[in-house]
Amino acid sequence: MAGDFQLFPRPGSWLGTGFYLFYRAPGRAAEWARTVADRRRKKVPGIAPAVIECEVDLADTINLLDDSDGHWEALKRLAAGAIGTPRQLGPWSMVFDPSNPELFRNYDDNDLVNAYVDILSQQRPVSSIMAAFIEGAPLFQTSWLYDHSHLCISVLTKDAIRSRKLFEL
Repeated sequence: MAGDFQLFPRPGSWLGTGFYLFYRAPGRAAEWARTVADRRRKKVPGIAPAVIECEVDLADTINLLDDSDGHWEALKRLAAGAIGTPRQLGPWSMVFDPSNPELFRNYDDNDLVNAYVDILSQQRPVSSIMAAFIEGAPLFQTSWLYDHSHLCISVLTKDAIRSRKLFEL
């Protein structure tokens, strides 16, 4: 990471436009970095995987781990008025159709979160969003424990990152 991080819209991202970080999961971040580098190396040879360790100020975070601020109800109301025919696959596809290339393209979530951030930003600062994700495969057939689940922080403003270190893998 030579300079500042950039926020590039990526259609289908779970938490909208942001700089995505795994929360306290360096091994999961390294695994993801290797996966992305392998994918990108097909187009741009020489890309190497790396992990960025950051300290993030969560003071102005939309915390979707707790509903004391009413974010879930607000998102549900917004979704009810905005989402007609779904454009994304549901979580069941992780198990029943894991090779589908559209599996992690969460177009509706992306648009909904971006709209919610725009609305909320008119009332108060929003620097990041935190949420939990079920990802991977279940521990056993009826388990709710999935082997790649994680907490994710999507950083929306550069000033939310207090420090950072780059670790090449």
